[in-house]
Parts: sequence; structure tokens; C-alpha cells
Amino acid sequence: MPTSTLFFQSLPYSALYTLILGISFLLLARLNPEIWLNDYPPDIKARYGAISAAANRQRKIFGTPVILFMLGFPFFVLAHLAQTASLTFGQVFVILLTMFTSFNLFDLLVMDWLIFNTLQPRLFVLPGTEGMAGYKDYAFHFWGSVKGQIGLTLVSLLGAGVAMLFR
Repeated sequence: MPTSTLFFQSLPYSALYTLILGISFLLLARLNPEIWLNDYPPDIKARYGAISAAANRQRKIFGTPVILFMLGFPFFVLAHLAQTASLTFGQVFVILLTMFTSFNLFDLLVMDWLIFNTLQPRLFVLPGTEGMAGYKDYAFHFWGSVKGQIGLTLVSLLGAGVAMLFR
């Protein structure tokens, strides 16, 4: 099967993946925005201080299933797509990279730039950090996304290699 066909077949899965992760991230922020403290700009982290023991515990309890989904769902998709075609390393890499990049772009454009930087709902504003410059720091999120994309590309390469071991 051509790689371009697999790319387009993976798009609905990428959309579902992105939707589930986006909702999960918003629900975790609703539970306690401090869970995401490590992802805030430096000026906000400095003013807010260290993450509380309660938020750290919540991050571990609720973040673990999200991370498991984040890593597991793409392999479910690969298993499903492999039922219709024998997948090459390159095809697996493209499928994984498509899924991870879809979420990374959604995270940057919607979660970070639209919601966090532009709309700034109180949900994301940590107590004592209201009005800080970091809440408008679009570049911070851009460079975080670039770094994340490099990591996701490496994870996609590694994942494709692992998938080849199990075919």
C-alpha cells in the first residue's frame, strides 16, 4: 500500500488522538492547573514557586493514564492498519510522526497560543501570577513546540524500529 494512502488513512486516527489528548489536558487543568506548572513560562514558575505535594501527586495519578494513552494508542493504530497491509519501517514512521505532529500542532496553536496566550481563561492563571508577561509569551510556546517536535520525531523513529521487531 502506498505511504500516501496510509498517511490519509491515519488522519482520522490522528484527529481522534488529538481530541482525546486535548480533552484530557483540559480536564487535568480544570482539576488543578498547577499540575502543568513545569510547562509554564519561567517568569510564572519563578513567581509561583515549587509545585505542591498535592499537585505532584495528582500529576502522577492522573497523568500516568494520559501518558499511557499517548504512547499506546499509536501502536493500536499501527496494529489496525497492519491488518490491511504489511507496513515498512518508513510507513510506520510516517504514521507515528503524523499522529504525534497532529497533536503537537494542536497543542501549540489551540492549547497554547489560542487558549493560554490569547483567551487566558482563569482556569490557566495560577494564583499570584495574574497579568504576568509569561501569559503572553508566544515565543516560549513556539520554541517548546519545536523542541517537542524534535523529540517526537526521535520517538517516531524509535517506535518504528520497535514495531518492526514485532511484525
